[in-house]
Amino acid sequence: MTGRRSSKAPLEKSIVASISKALRARGAYVAKIHGSFYGSSGIPDLVCCYRGHFIGLEVKRPGNKATPIQEAQMEGIRRAGGTSLVVRSVDDAMVVLDEIDRMREGRQR
Repeated sequence: MTGRRSSKAPLEKSIVASISKALRARGAYVAKIHGSFYGSSGIPDLVCCYRGHFIGLEVKRPGNKATPIQEAQMEGIRRAGGTSLVVRSVDDAMVVLDEIDRMREGRQR
């Protein structure tokens, strides 16, 4: 066995890069969070701001789930008024921006 993954699903870092690029193309501020000894455990992979809304995105490969500490961090973001969720694709992330745009359009009418 060579240690290669047999799954055809993209690697998480590839998903993160694609999502980051798409978010920036829509005008979002995006920061990739790298875990370290000095950081808090479970912080979402991508921290974003779009049209004044704070967003934390935990990126997972299809079929994978967030850990309990990641779920707790996402819940903390939601309790503070932000948006945080697990995403597995660019389309998943774009749903969040689309919803913010819809909410903004509704307020401007």
